[in-house]
Amino acid sequence: MTLKEIYKTIKKNPKPGCWIWSGAVAGSGNHWYGHANLDGKHIYIHRLMYEIHRGKIKKGMTIDHLCKVTRCVNPKHLDACTLKENILRGTGRGALNARKVVCRRGHAFVKMSDGTRYCFECARISYREYYAKNREKELIRRKKYPEYGKKLRASNSP
Repeated sequence: MTLKEIYKTIKKNPKPGCWIWSGAVAGSGNHWYGHANLDGKHIYIHRLMYEIHRGKIKKGMTIDHLCKVTRCVNPKHLDACTLKENILRGTGRGALNARKVVCRRGHAFVKMSDGTRYCFECARISYREYYAKNREKELIRRKKYPEYGKKLRASNSP
């Protein structure tokens, strides 16, 4: 396929501004990307259009469809970004969870030093529920093994 043939296979949609690839596609699920053979080499059309109109794609970068139409090859709708950024811009489970600022009970997340998020209030509630449920077992254990409680108290002291 030549560049001229590639441009003939693009249908311009004036309303949203997408240029829809009407040739062969490859992918799975909801993610189908236009592809072709150019000079005997398999290429993805959105990557080719980005490189023709906006420049070379840097190593480690992926192309994000800002319009969320994977068959769109309009260079104005394409952006080079890291894979992580591309995923977080999406609508998948990981992206949706990353945007959450409160837990399922409505408590604010606290960002930890390693980048993870944690809900201290839910942890407190969970601990209280566990302790209330297992209180009798704990009291029996402490009566049966008096040194058990001492070891716990000794390990918590400075």
